[in-house]
Amino acid sequence: MVRRNNIDRRTAIKGIGGFLSLGILPATSAAASSAESAEQPESKFNIVDGQVVVDEDVTGEAAEASQQTADTINTGIENGHLTAFEENGEVMVEPVESSRDDNLMSTQSVMSTQAGQNDLSWDQNGITTSITLKMNDELTDTVVIILAGGAAVSAATSAVLGASGIGAVPAAISGVISAALGFFATVLSVKNDGSGVAINFKQRPFLPNTGSVSTR
Repeated sequence: MVRRNNIDRRTAIKGIGGFLSLGILPATSAAASSAESAEQPESKFNIVDGQVVVDEDVTGEAAEASQQTADTINTGIENGHLTAFEENGEVMVEPVESSRDDNLMSTQSVMSTQAGQNDLSWDQNGITTSITLKMNDELTDTVVIILAGGAAVSAATSAVLGASGIGAVPAAISGVISAALGFFATVLSVKNDGSGVAINFKQRPFLPNTGSVSTR
């Protein structure tokens, strides 16, 4: 089916990306850059008094990177976007139900469609985490509008986790999703031509974040 007002609507969403590039969205902290390559413990979290905390066994720069993840998740918890729970000894993160409803309302003013696919896969190799995040047209627009509105990146992460086929993820993966959305905030709308985008992103505490966004 041909989308009505497709050009006007797509131009408007791409314009939002332009405003993001002017600095409406605070930059998400990238992982620390360092020449160190020594082995360090993987990210590990616990829940204390409803907050996500870094396990005391995690030290050095790995602890610093993990603390960034914990801070992002806790901001989401405090703002009512995310909730954390333990499952089989691992801290998991999922969106709050009311936040899902708010996210759906975000795109009511634009003519988004279900074209494209929502999917998430990841690979963890020690302290290096790689994700492939696919977002359909509606989810891409939702993320762009949330970020353009000045909301914390945890709100956009909640939208991603609430999308069909994704759901709850380990805390460390939630942090990488947030980092990827912040890292690529200015290009998501530019790359979405009506069928969403695909994000490939790699986070390593001792090197700069790397990745790409492609049109679906």
